Amino acid sequence: MARMNGLERKKLHEGLWHRCTVRECHYCGAGITRHTATLDHKKARTRGGGDDKSNLVLSCKPCNSEKGSGDYEAFKAHKLPIKQARRAGAPLPHIDP
Repeated sequence: MARMNGLERKKLHEGLWHRCTVRECHYCGAGITRHTATLDHKKARTRGGGDDKSNLVLSCKPCNSEKGSGDYEAFKAHKLPIKQARRAGAPLPHIDP
């Protein structure tokens, strides 16, 4: 499976951004801008995931890096308490990796 070139990636990023109604990281809920958001593959390319829209989410750089090629559902569950705390305006819980 061929990787997207820079122009394809930029167009996809812009398309996802414009369809996104909540300007926050998919995982931790941190605020993101069009320039700080990264495209993250739910199922990593190294695990057979593709570049189709259903496999991509907008995330902050720290979450994208931390998840790496790990399991999408497990990482999402790991970050859920942080996302919930952010939405409630509560202090962020400490989450051990």
